[in-house]
Amino acid sequence: MSDLRVTTNQAHDSGFSTLSFSRDGRRLYTGGNDSLVRVWDTALGAEQEPQVLGEATLDVMSITCSDSSCYTASKDSSVRHYDATNEFTELVAEAAGLCVRCIALSPDSQWLAVCTEDTVVKIINTTTTSRVALLDGHKKGVRSVTWDPKGRYLTTCGQDGQIIVWDVKEPLQPSQLKVIEHLVPAVGDSESPEFYYNCAAVWHPSGMYFATVSASHDIVFVSSSTWSKTETLKNGHDSVTTSLIFSPNGSYLASGGTDNKVIVWDLLDKKPKWSAPAGQQGKPVTAIGFHPRENMLAWMIDGALQQWSTPVPASHPHPSSTKTTVAAPKAVSASKIDDAMVDDDVAGIDDDYGDDWIVDDLGDGAHLDGPQEPVVETKGKSKKRRHSGDKGGVREMVNITKAQPPFQPGATAFRNKKRYMAYNMKGVVECTNLDVHYVINVEFHDRSFHQNIHFQDVNRFDLASLGECGVAFACPPDNGHFAIVEYRPYSEWSPNAQWQFKLPEGEHVIALAAAGTPAGRMIQMSGGKYEGFGMVVAATNRGYIRFLSGGGVQEYIMSAAGDVVSMTGGKEWVFIVHREGGTSLDGCQNLRYSLVAVDGFDLVQEGRLPVPRGETLKWIGVTAEGAPTMADSSGVLYVLDRHRRPTQARWVPVLDSNLLSRRVGKDETYWPVGLSGSQFHCIILKGRESEPGFPRPLVQDLEVRTPLLIAEQESGEQEEQLFREMLHLIMLQDSQLHEEEESEELARGKLSVDKLILTLIQGACKNGQHARAIDLASMLRSSSSIEGASRIAGFYHLRGLQERFNALREAREEDDGAAEAVARDSWDRASDPIPNKVGQFNGSGRRSDRQQYFDEFAPPPVITRRSLATATPVIVDDDTPAPPSSMAIDETPASVETKRKRDEEDTWDIEMEDDGADLKRQNVQKTDAPKLGATKTNSGNPFARKATGNPFAKKVTQAMAPTTKSTSFFDKVDAAESAGPKRGAKFAPKTTSRQTTLFGMSAKGTNSAQSNSQSETNDGETQLEDSEQTQ
Repeated sequence: MSDLRVTTNQAHDSGFSTLSFSRDGRRLYTGGNDSLVRVWDTALGAEQEPQVLGEATLDVMSITCSDSSCYTASKDSSVRHYDATNEFTELVAEAAGLCVRCIALSPDSQWLAVCTEDTVVKIINTTTTSRVALLDGHKKGVRSVTWDPKGRYLTTCGQDGQIIVWDVKEPLQPSQLKVIEHLVPAVGDSESPEFYYNCAAVWHPSGMYFATVSASHDIVFVSSSTWSKTETLKNGHDSVTTSLIFSPNGSYLASGGTDNKVIVWDLLDKKPKWSAPAGQQGKPVTAIGFHPRENMLAWMIDGALQQWSTPVPASHPHPSSTKTTVAAPKAVSASKIDDAMVDDDVAGIDDDYGDDWIVDDLGDGAHLDGPQEPVVETKGKSKKRRHSGDKGGVREMVNITKAQPPFQPGATAFRNKKRYMAYNMKGVVECTNLDVHYVINVEFHDRSFHQNIHFQDVNRFDLASLGECGVAFACPPDNGHFAIVEYRPYSEWSPNAQWQFKLPEGEHVIALAAAGTPAGRMIQMSGGKYEGFGMVVAATNRGYIRFLSGGGVQEYIMSAAGDVVSMTGGKEWVFIVHREGGTSLDGCQNLRYSLVAVDGFDLVQEGRLPVPRGETLKWIGVTAEGAPTMADSSGVLYVLDRHRRPTQARWVPVLDSNLLSRRVGKDETYWPVGLSGSQFHCIILKGRESEPGFPRPLVQDLEVRTPLLIAEQESGEQEEQLFREMLHLIMLQDSQLHEEEESEELARGKLSVDKLILTLIQGACKNGQHARAIDLASMLRSSSSIEGASRIAGFYHLRGLQERFNALREAREEDDGAAEAVARDSWDRASDPIPNKVGQFNGSGRRSDRQQYFDEFAPPPVITRRSLATATPVIVDDDTPAPPSSMAIDETPASVETKRKRDEEDTWDIEMEDDGADLKRQNVQKTDAPKLGATKTNSGNPFARKATGNPFAKKVTQAMAPTTKSTSFFDKVDAAESAGPKRGAKFAPKTTSRQTTLFGMSAKGTNSAQSNSQSETNDGETQLEDSEQTQ
């Protein structure tokens, strides 16, 4: 007897359900009236959490599998395709509101038969879904469809009780071969329980006959040579038989009914041999299947998945050990049956596995649970063989991360014979399939510049790109015709502007882009309007990227760095995405991008795309400002910031659609169309829709929301707005690099940013956040805005903060835009190399932007300043009285005649250190002051001051080697000795401040009668007020 080990999983809701094994037996797909498809790993048993495919919106009616993918049909009129990783790839067909009842895949996986409530059955090519054959013969709706094992015949069963056999040796030219009347029951009511009983013609693996359930509820066999009933199986079920399946080797037949029994028939004697409880009394078994390789049987009953581990005892032949080539089994000896069941292809196979396979040396690799006969599976040149009684096996190592196929931005699949070929901010390209040809409609959002285009497409274009100056099309090779690239410029003044190129044999386009016109070819027309013909870029399956001018000239060709995934064009460049090698085992697609200028074909930028592990690229485009942008499958939108600065481009996330407030409580997704400024243009899809349909939906504008750390207070929202506006402002500045005057748009952008910063400064001053206020003030763009910040600080009585703002304003006025001009000039050149040590300076003695961060950790170089010579230590002679502890100044003119502009950080050092002794630099060497008569060094305090002396008295000293100086101190001396009236006024000694030494100590000899008082200002800073000061 067989082992009654039956496990149960409640896979779906109660009601109709179906199942299908993958052809390799690794996965089991189940579907039900909960609109879900669950994927079960057959190696894990009943205790597992299956993967869920939830794209269907209504009941799943049928599932069929190929070697590496599966197809599902549901009541929502759709047939969907899933790849080897169970990722949804495309809608293969739609039935225009009709329920898709059954689908079946041909043995070679090239053709998919689809039957619906209609009387017509479709045969669709799985590679080119536009290749369709129609089978029209039934009087009522079709219930089921099956292929014979060799792909010669197709059998369809209808509600009218007919079984029609079709000759499909030429799938596109099918013919009706035989109509079998009154064999299966006629069920006109699709809502009756009998309608869901399986009436399909189930083919024997030999292809010599099929089995079905007759109108009298018996299991009958029909010969493929005479198309007549030959035998009947009796004494099986006590009630109605509802489902059938042959074992892979054709030796057994399994059946299920409403009598709570599943029976396994031995076809040697056509008798029921083993049975198991189906699961529920009175409920029909709606689907049943043998495992392709193991001794296992599965069926569905009332939404529950039942698995019988060993339906055939070990004493009998394994149900998948061989493939039989005999007819309906007769009562012959077992030895003859064994000889007849051996496949002829097994003879002569060599014992070697071959180079295409990797021997499994980590486990037993067994997929059969008993001694087996030799099996050979041939696919191309790869062969596998398993010897009888061998517990070893072979296993092919594959990468579970499926490479993302090429896609065209803004394109969709056919739905009801209509699709979008391109959808962007320029317009829409629509395609309608009229079977004999396509109809192409090009419609523009703004019709004041271009007229719509309408034409019949006999080439059956499958790719389109809507560009700035024209629209490009491409079609694959078909019926001996070469692949074609066609371009239609918008310009109407030039006759015969449209052109076509035929690609070489075996080459076709996989990605297409229509870009702008090189600047040197733009022609200024009357009225100031510029006109051009654009550029067409085509990536082909041979790894070439071909550049064709808008006038039809082949200008350039380059080799792609990897498999091209997508491509789009802007006014100035082409944005190309390719794969760097293969995918990773961790789920990474390994995508890179290249930005190629249409003017000169220079490589402007290149780098990696920030697609997270396990996600795919969904869309690419170019913003209204010319910046490349992309969106991934997780719902995050990115923009390439600083794309005009060589080696400085980086991807910035500007929107995470998962965090949108409008999405709370809604099941919706956002199909990208374009990005301009702070607006994300998209089509909102409801439910499980993945693409927009027809009629054309409206494009919605969503506010871009950068995923910053938004604080609870109002300033958090303002910071996010500031970030977006500054990002946009940087793009505008970069685009106007060589403009002599800044545009009005740029001026308005700067003003808007400054207003927002001033609002944030006001909040910082109000809350006492002085460091935050200083950081914000340094971001202001104009001196007048800094003056406004100073007035804000004065309003809140923050004197210290106001002085810092004034110092910043004066430094900005003194600079007069020179620093910004230098920075702008460097944008079109490669960036300076990163210093290899801390404190490295460039040849001019000026600190670079990167080096300024290390100022507090390394001394600057000795720089000769205006009116300040190199400081030297004082030599005290025995005959000469020692001078007071004051600094001696050399009046030798500076060797550098040009005025050195002080960096912004230098100015801040002066103002910060002038505010109190506690902010001055400390003597980190902790050495004692030099004694009288000894040579003074810079490690002590050579600048200590006497109350009776003049700290700035000029004395003549011997020239000695220069010493290391405090930058902030000499900045103060420089300011004090400045000849300019502004600088002199700025740093004039205040009568109310008290003289101190470098380290903040009182000068020696100071009149002890001096009285000092400390007063607290409103901003919390301590100021020293002197009642009197002795110079």
